[in-house]
Amino acid sequence: MKSATFDFLEHGSGHNRQRTSILCTFVLSLTLNITLSLCRYQSLDFAVNIINGFDVARDKVRVSLIEFSSESKIIFDFNQFDNKNDVMRAVRNVRKSDGGTATFKALNQARNALFQTRRGMR
Repeated sequence: MKSATFDFLEHGSGHNRQRTSILCTFVLSLTLNITLSLCRYQSLDFAVNIINGFDVARDKVRVSLIEFSSESKIIFDFNQFDNKNDVMRAVRNVRKSDGGTATFKALNQARNALFQTRRGMR
């Protein structure tokens, strides 16, 4: 199956038409819970498949990843990688974590820590 390629969004019309690069964040639960093991691998495969359709570059698509269980952790931010292969390799190398699934902590971390200029947010 061939996937679509995305590198920017266009908005506006006529002379006001503008291109905006895409910032994509994956927020994934990767707990050691046996029942979630298959879901963990499916989540990572899903992220890699989405990233594969992107033209990852500083001025096109930039990707970040937050992993969470009982706590959340920024695995990489928008500034860390500037090509598709490095991003996909980093996603595939993410390891499982102990704990529960504190989704709210991951979403708060995305809002308060990840979406900052110093982390590549524009």
